[in-house]
Amino acid sequence: MDEIELKIQALRAEADRLEKKKQLENSLPCCPFCGGKPHIAHMRGEWDDADKGTFYVVCTGCGCSTKERKSEGDAVRSWEKRV
Repeated sequence: MDEIELKIQALRAEADRLEKKKQLENSLPCCPFCGGKPHIAHMRGEWDDADKGTFYVVCTGCGCSTKERKSEGDAVRSWEKRV
């Protein structure tokens, strides 16, 4: 593959990832405090590529959030337990 094809492939993979994230966010229960929509946030690691960062779910209405978790799935499970 040439460079352009690799970039196109990377863009498609990113678009697929974002679509799956959007579907997951839409399936999450609303905020138990204000009824706002949840958003899955990712804080990138600061030290090196091995540090994948942390994830948390935050309400777009009032800003309440879960604690930071090591995986997106853990953050989602934490949000679902709050409701």
